[in-house]
Amino acid sequence: MDELYQRLTAYQTAMSLARNMLRQGIISEDDYCKIDTIIAKKHEVSSCSIFRFESPKSLDNRPFER
Repeated sequence: MDELYQRLTAYQTAMSLARNMLRQGIISEDDYCKIDTIIAKKHEVSSCSIFRFESPKSLDNRPFER
């Protein structure tokens, strides 16, 4: 369990930085999605993990725009 915790913590830390860059306009939503895919693969976080965000729009706790 310790290894899993370390991987998830590393993933969440990296994605926190990416979310901040997205909010500041440094990267686009497309860039954010690419970063998420790369970081998840690096830290072996499944694409269906509850610890991954579905999209950048979910970051603001606003309803999804359709």
